[in-house]
Amino acid sequence: MIYSDLEREFDEKQANVQLLEKEIDQVNKEIGEVQ
Repeated sequence: MIYSDLEREFDEKQANVQLLEKEIDQVNKEIGEVQ
C-alpha cells in the first residue's frame, strides 16, 4: 500500500520532470534563435 503510493508519486514527479525538460529545450531554442 505505502509502496504503491510512493511509486505513484515518483511516477508523477518523473512525468513533471520530463515536461520541464521539454519546456527548457523550447526556451533554449528560442534563446538560440534570438542570439
